[in-house]
Amino acid sequence: MNNGFDHWLIQRISAVYIGFFIISCLIFFSLSDDLTYFKWRGYFDQPVVIILSALFCISLLYHAWIGLKDIMIDYIHSPLIRMLVLSIISFLLLAAGFWLFGLLLQGFSR
Repeated sequence: MNNGFDHWLIQRISAVYIGFFIISCLIFFSLSDDLTYFKWRGYFDQPVVIILSALFCISLLYHAWIGLKDIMIDYIHSPLIRMLVLSIISFLLLAAGFWLFGLLLQGFSR
């Protein structure tokens, strides 16, 4: 997966899933008659929702990585600075991913 079409296709597929997930959450919460912390917590404690949330996190992080990498490649011309910036971005995205999956695993442990 090193050509532009692969990145373009992954960006589009991940954008559709991200949009689907956000819209479905908005619909669920807007149709809830009494939205409390316990109802919100109960919704996100369901195994199916945890798995869909994990897919959302993977899609969001990979979508962000491809987009930011393409921007950095286009606009940072010095290879050394580009490598440094991409390393920082990848570290931050990996840290965010580990943090998000730590939160999701708490849902499975209950």
